[in-house]
Amino acid sequence: ISIPIIAIIFLQTLYSVIDAFWIAGLGESAIIAVGYVLNIWYILQKLGEGIGRSSNILSSTALGAKDYSQANNIACHGLIIILGLSIILPIIFIIFINPICYLGHLERYSILITDYFIIPSIFIVFLLLSNYFSAILGSEGDTKRASLIVIFGNIINIILDPILIYKFNFGIFGAGLATTIGCLCSFALFYYLFYVKGDSVIKLSRSNFKYDRDIFKQIIKLAVPLIINGFILTIMGLMINYSLHLFSNPYMSFGYVVLLRIQTLMFTPIQGISQGFCIVTAHLTGARRFETIISTLKKTLGIVLVFAVIFSLFYLNSYHNIINHFTSNVDAKNAIASIMVFSIINYLLQPAVRIFSYTFAGLGKSIYCLMSLLVNIILFVVFMFMGALIFKSGEFSIFIAIVLSDVGQLLIMGMLLQQTFAEKIKIPTSEAQISGN
Repeated sequence: ISIPIIAIIFLQTLYSVIDAFWIAGLGESAIIAVGYVLNIWYILQKLGEGIGRSSNILSSTALGAKDYSQANNIACHGLIIILGLSIILPIIFIIFINPICYLGHLERYSILITDYFIIPSIFIVFLLLSNYFSAILGSEGDTKRASLIVIFGNIINIILDPILIYKFNFGIFGAGLATTIGCLCSFALFYYLFYVKGDSVIKLSRSNFKYDRDIFKQIIKLAVPLIINGFILTIMGLMINYSLHLFSNPYMSFGYVVLLRIQTLMFTPIQGISQGFCIVTAHLTGARRFETIISTLKKTLGIVLVFAVIFSLFYLNSYHNIINHFTSNVDAKNAIASIMVFSIINYLLQPAVRIFSYTFAGLGKSIYCLMSLLVNIILFVVFMFMGALIFKSGEFSIFIAIVLSDVGQLLIMGMLLQQTFAEKIKIPTSEAQISGN
């Protein structure tokens, strides 16, 4: 299940790095503008991803319990919500993008930001539906075809980037246009698979839809913590980027954006394994096999930690060569080098955080992900101000705060996970006793 997911995440992240490479050719201002507002764009995506992931988990749980009609009905209810978001989200983005730029003191980047995001925001329906169809296929374990379709769209995107940006002289507008065309291609293939070929286990058809208010509630109840969790992660990115922009210099912000993209690329195996584990956890939850979840969790955690160590060594030894492809500015290179150690420490902490988060999601306890992340936010703010007072250094205090807050979140998640499994394992035992009596 995980291998196709790793492939799709790798190519999507590779596209992100390649996209940054082509945009960097337009100057540092272009990549700073995109890097800042990309976090806002991710907020809109998180709405769709939250609905897709909650529908994935609930459908997987129903399939684990062998209730196929319920799995179909859940998927149809989620699709209705996605179609509603496709109408609402473009309006929100267009209305609020300029005020957000003004609040972030990025007025000089507003034209670049608008040019890049205007087309993707208007046609966000193709992105949301592609991600949703991929999630539904994933819920039935068919991650291979889901990944191939999304990969195809990303390849189209990668090919079109240099053509539209430089060949047709569209500039940064061309990068946004390439993104939209890639999503449109993926959507067309998913539509063919579900509605023309029709050989998926879950059928997204009107005949399988039976209005159930409780299903809407279940999807939203599970999705809201996931969405807020995604919002907070994105807001954290905004806070870090804005803090660096405000307390340090533009080159430090540039370095953070570039390193984050490179780090995300190397995080793809860990992310893919985590998502695959979430699907398996949801199936096992439907079958009430909690002891199997625990043993699988331990093995999965060991695998992702091995990946993290291997990639961190590669990261440390090769980053200086990779950076040369993004900028020739000496100040920008020095800014990147100065935050490399913090970047690696943060990278090594993330596998366990990610695995624990997806475990909670698979168990239907997404609220615990949100609770631990709120602790992370509070710790980040506290440690950042303490660091600023003690070390008198803006960027140093920011990165120290990132590391310490991640450690605090990991400890909280570990305790919550132990408590959750203790409760889950007791339930079948008590039910068996009642049945015996």
